[in-house]
Amino acid sequence: MVALVASGVLAAGRARAEDLVVPAGGEVMLGGDHLFDKVTVKGTLLVKRYDQAQPDGAGWLRIGANTIVIEAGGAVDATGKGYRGGSGAAQGHDNGAGAGKTASGPMPRPGGGGAHLKKGGDAYDKGCTVAFAATGGSAYDDDKEPLADAEPQQGMGSAGGTAAASEGLTVAGGDGGGVIVLRAAKIVLQGRLLANGDDAAPGPSAGFAGGGAGGTIIVEAGEFSAGADARCAANGGKGHGDAQQALGGSGSGGLIVLRVQGGGTSLPKENAEVVGGAAVQGCAGTKGEDGTFKTGLAECPDADGDGHANAACRGDDCDDLDPERNPGQEESCNGIDDDCDGKTDDAPGLCGAGMACKQGSCVPAPDAGDAGPAALPPRIVLGGGLCAVRPGRGPGLAGGLLLLGLMLAASCRRWARR
Repeated sequence: MVALVASGVLAAGRARAEDLVVPAGGEVMLGGDHLFDKVTVKGTLLVKRYDQAQPDGAGWLRIGANTIVIEAGGAVDATGKGYRGGSGAAQGHDNGAGAGKTASGPMPRPGGGGAHLKKGGDAYDKGCTVAFAATGGSAYDDDKEPLADAEPQQGMGSAGGTAAASEGLTVAGGDGGGVIVLRAAKIVLQGRLLANGDDAAPGPSAGFAGGGAGGTIIVEAGEFSAGADARCAANGGKGHGDAQQALGGSGSGGLIVLRVQGGGTSLPKENAEVVGGAAVQGCAGTKGEDGTFKTGLAECPDADGDGHANAACRGDDCDDLDPERNPGQEESCNGIDDDCDGKTDDAPGLCGAGMACKQGSCVPAPDAGDAGPAALPPRIVLGGGLCAVRPGRGPGLAGGLLLLGLMLAASCRRWARR
């Protein structure tokens, strides 16, 4: 269940960013780019699984907000949502180069571990001897300039290699971890952020597939705090094997980047896990290499990507959820402070000749040649039997003349009777 709570509507059809609330015990699935005012996660926010056939950004989730709170018991989960294993060649970064390889030779043929920041573990024959050339995937990504910063999908973990079992059967390797990117003026992490690679599942007829690699977690905040139980994890998945037959390789660890304005963080290093998948059956070469947890200094986040940081943490963007509002914008007649100068619809000439901006809309301007309301007709006042004319309010010129005539006639009749 998801609660998307509207926080008001702006003029000219531009809606304010909504709140996202994931209730305790609930599950919500999202993928791609999203802007919210406040995000509160009490249950589980699932990242949509990568599907190569769908161009909708699945496999990653990037959220920009003013405030993000992951409560204790809450989680944003991209485990196994990255590059996918399959019955054929496993998927991986760089046209599959990051995926674990499938062994050649007689059955059974195991698969190597998926890669990410580091190399995946190799697959081995029984007795922990290399006999299949089923290597782990090739390392990619950069902890100084993560691929997910520019193109989130590029930061997914690669899948473990497919295993070829007896009787013509294949077993898919573990899927790689997906990508989570959170940017906000304030982030409170009391729960979990997860982008682990999947373990290889035990397959029929001695299928020994590789584990998936961990994905990417990037957190950028003006202000960040973490609870004692807060946890970030982008671990590699474990390969499957049997020491008497064959051993699949394990996936490598992924990448976690925490950037906070001022550089200080409250997340202990031990609460950020980027461990490669464990060695299979004690064979050291099958272990995936560990990934990296990196902290750094961040500028105030720019959630809407308009080049202006959030004013809530010393930036100059008065609405970091609307890319059309920042100090570089021109003011329009729309009831909105477009240029963040604290004034609305204040620029001259917003509506062109003959028009004026009023309450966010262009309306005809008053005629500059209009001298104002016409002078009021005379008001008739009778006093002492005499007819007197005074200027004042009345029913108009024609009506006033008619009334004057009637009153003069009545007065003359009274004088005639005397």
